[in-house]
This record gives sequence, structure tokens and C-alpha cells, in this order.
Amino acid sequence: MNDKVNPEKFRKLPIAALVNGILTYGNACLVFWVNAILFNLSSIPLTILISFWAFSLPIAAIVCGSIDLKRSKAGFFRNKVFKGMDIAGIVLGSVFILIVAAFFLADMIGSEPEYEPAWSPDGTKIAVTYYQGSTETIRVMEADGSDLTNLGSGGSSPAWSPDGTKIAFVSYPNGDICAMNADGSNIINLTNSDAEQRFPSWSPDGTKIAFASLSSGNADIWVMEADGSDQINLTNSASDDCFPSWSPDGTKIAFESEQQGNADIWVMEADGSGQINLTNSATGGYDPAWSPDGTKIAFTDGVIIYVMDADGSNQTKLTK
Repeated sequence: MNDKVNPEKFRKLPIAALVNGILTYGNACLVFWVNAILFNLSSIPLTILISFWAFSLPIAAIVCGSIDLKRSKAGFFRNKVFKGMDIAGIVLGSVFILIVAAFFLADMIGSEPEYEPAWSPDGTKIAVTYYQGSTETIRVMEADGSDLTNLGSGGSSPAWSPDGTKIAFVSYPNGDICAMNADGSNIINLTNSDAEQRFPSWSPDGTKIAFASLSSGNADIWVMEADGSDQINLTNSASDDCFPSWSPDGTKIAFESEQQGNADIWVMEADGSGQINLTNSATGGYDPAWSPDGTKIAFTDGVIIYVMDADGSNQTKLTK
């Protein structure tokens, strides 16, 4: 009789579970990377992962010996008495494997990400970039997380004007610097360029916007009037310059530059003159941020947060 317990079959259960777990994880990785390359997706829905898991289940069952494709008359199951135990074993085993792999899958699965938070000047609202599918959108919410609202049709890198009435951002998918009212109305394209623009930063008095532009072939720091007029290349270097950050008094701009090979924190006058490498570090310097009184600049080397005086002296590690 075929209904006898077959120890060999149960010895194959861990193998079947492993096959199911690996196939599911492999499919998830493949789709994740394809989406990341082709569509700029940063996650995959949980429903897709479950579909991969269900698709892999019959393959794992065949490995276990629970399914015999030659015996369709028997409903494909070799041992009807133990078929439930076979499938249950594979299911439980593969789920266990996926739990173990959850550390790696965590970056792929879940809700769509929101990032680049920016406080309104009065501290009552927060603007964020929302990544939905392959589209970036600006969202605004109250400081407590309520009243989450989509603004415009697509964009990233929100930056509030000092008076809180406008938000500058990078348009999607064109990559221009645009500005809109804080409620999302009256969107204006400020740069109207064929090249990509990034990292808008308002001057403290709200009259100018600094940004990074690829108009000259590599990334340079540019500045323009708040209405988009008088666009001027400040750095005009052969290397990449990005992440402009105005000093609180509006007289200087700190930025990230690779003018001397490594990425370092540089500073210049607001008109582009007097460019100075502040960090001169072998480990690099990124994302400069001025202290409110303008005496210090915080930055990162990609791992550790540092702070230094505005002239580059007294560089101090804040984290380990």
C-alpha cells in the first residue's frame, strides 16, 4: 500500500523547505534589483513576495516527493494520508527560512518609503518626499503626523522658503528646480533646463535659491533669484559640487566638492569667490549643515558625524 509511512519522504522535508525558501528569496531579490535598475523602485509589495512563495511551493513539493506528475489520476498526490503533513512541513519550513532571511528582505518589502523631511520655518508642518511605485511626490503633514496631503504631481527634495509660504523642490521626472505655494498650488518651473538639477536651498532672506546643476556636464553649484532669473554658475569646476548650504547670515555657502579628488566640505562667499577646502580629509566630507549662529558646520564622512568651526578648525567626532 502507498499509504505506509515513508521515512525517506520526511527526510526530504527540510530539503523541500529550503528549496521553497531559496526560490522565494531569490525571486524577490531578482525582481527587487530589476525594479531598482529599470524603474527606480526601492521596495516590492508583500503580495508579490507571497506570490513567489506560493509559486515555489509546488516545486518544493516535487522535491519532497509529495507530488507525482505521472499520477494525475490520484490527484497528483502520491500519499493522500500524508499529503497534508508534507505540505504543512514544507510551508512551516519555508516560512522559518524566510524569517531567518527577514534581515535581508526588510529593505525590499513593506510600505512605500518617505524621506527627506523638511520642517516649515514656524515648526507646524513637515514636508517629505514620498516614493510610490516609480514616482516621487512631495507630501506635507502637520507636525504630529496628521493631515498628510500630496502636493503637486511629482517631486523630491522639498525646501521651505524662509517665510514658509513656498516650497522649492526637484520636479519629477524632468529634474528641474520648481517652486510652489505651501498648499501645492501655483507650481512654477524655475530652471527650465534639459540638464538635471538637484538640492535646492533658499538663502536666509528668501531672495535667492542655490542648487546643484549638471548644465555644464558635471555637477556645479549655481544660484538664481527666487523667481528663476539670473542663474549663475558659482563653482564652475571640472569636478562634482553639490549639497549647497547657506550660512545663517547669507554671506557664505558651504558645499560638498571633489575638486581635490576626495569629497570634502568647502565654503565660498555667496558670489562664488574665496572657495576654500575646510576638511581636507582622506575619509571625505558630505552634507554640510550650519549651526544657527553660523560659527560651526556639522558634516559626515559617510559613517561618522563631525562638527568643526566655520573656518574648518577643531574638527571633532560626535559619533563613533
